[in-house]
Amino acid sequence: MIKALHIDYNRLIPSMRRNHSHTMPSTEDLERAERLQEVIGALCEVNKRFPVVVEGKKDVQALRKLGLAGDIISLHSGKGLYEFSEELAGRFRRWSCSLTGT
Repeated sequence: MIKALHIDYNRLIPSMRRNHSHTMPSTEDLERAERLQEVIGALCEVNKRFPVVVEGKKDVQALRKLGLAGDIISLHSGKGLYEFSEELAGRFRRWSCSLTGT
């Protein structure tokens, strides 16, 4: 069962951030928000069975706010990449990795 998610459309949809009037979101904005909610729901389901690896503490906090309740592991935990990978491989058979490039 997926935990109910509340999405603040004003924070997620760029056109609504630019438009400070109290108009209804466009159909395109609502469809984008619905797709995003589906992706988040799917990630919540995956996280019930597999840990998710993210870059840092803020990423962990963000995913918790989105409703992920399983293991979320921060890559930048003070360990070297080799040590981190060895520990992860020893603890889990499979995991999901969510890293971004800047």
